[in-house]
Amino acid sequence: MRILYPVNPLDPTQADEPYKEEFKAVQAEGYSCSLFDFDALAWGEFKPRPAIQLGESIVYRGWMLNTQGYSTLVTHIERKGGVPITSADHYLQCHHLP
Repeated sequence: MRILYPVNPLDPTQADEPYKEEFKAVQAEGYSCSLFDFDALAWGEFKPRPAIQLGESIVYRGWMLNTQGYSTLVTHIERKGGVPITSADHYLQCHHLP
């Protein structure tokens, strides 16, 4: 399992500020984590660092996304060989009113 966080635009080695402490704690517990440029996702760019491994389960911990944004993230995760823990359909059921 790998946990995916948005990168801090001012420090590419750290998660964005609201997720910084959690990111450090999760890493200290030995979990695999990756950072990605949240803003670049809107332009179709998705380059998680370190890279997602083939067949790896992915948990997204980051900013709320609209329907299209989360679907785009899931597509990118799958193209990198990852398996999102939360599908686009489940995300919509849990985060958006009918």
